[in-house]
Amino acid sequence: MTQPIVKILTWADGAVKHATAECYGIDPETKGLVKRVVGQEHLAVLRHGFASVRISNISRVCGRQLLRKSHADYLERSQRYFTITKPNFILPDALRALEQGDGVDQVLYAMVQEHLQHSFDLYEKLRERGILKEDARYIFAQAIETSMVMSGNLQMWWDFFNLRIDGRVQKETCRVAIAIFKEFCKMDNIFKQHPKYEAIYG
Repeated sequence: MTQPIVKILTWADGAVKHATAECYGIDPETKGLVKRVVGQEHLAVLRHGFASVRISNISRVCGRQLLRKSHADYLERSQRYFTITKPNFILPDALRALEQGDGVDQVLYAMVQEHLQHSFDLYEKLRERGILKEDARYIFAQAIETSMVMSGNLQMWWDFFNLRIDGRVQKETCRVAIAIFKEFCKMDNIFKQHPKYEAIYG
């Protein structure tokens, strides 16, 4: 199982308690203020917090899923400028499991590996012929690794976890959301109030 790598680059939640206090006209140092208000689902106060996260060791397919979240900002590794010298392909569990299957499964797995390697070999040949990276990249398999920085206010992240930590979500994308969620729980106990907390930590 390939695991995503996440790293919090920016964390700013100091304004949340002040925005909450401003809204209710009370002292921002009131004990348990934000916890109480978030518990009442007044999540708009979280818009005054912000986080940027670097996400790596994911497939381009997963990247496309992450980019669908509204109210977030992104920058992804550019295949137009980034020089790929040793490709890394991220496969879903169903395809990786073929390697341990019966004879037919193993033949299929070998074909998958051959296809992935062929896409990179062809990419290199195109580049050697002077084809620009932005054009040669069209032949890459979507399993090729990518990385990105994703940023947004904490209410956006709260909603992201609601949407992406779910059994109906593709496993790789769900793993990314869970990995980020766990880092957020380390940064601020408010996220331990999130409805997905019990599902993850039991």
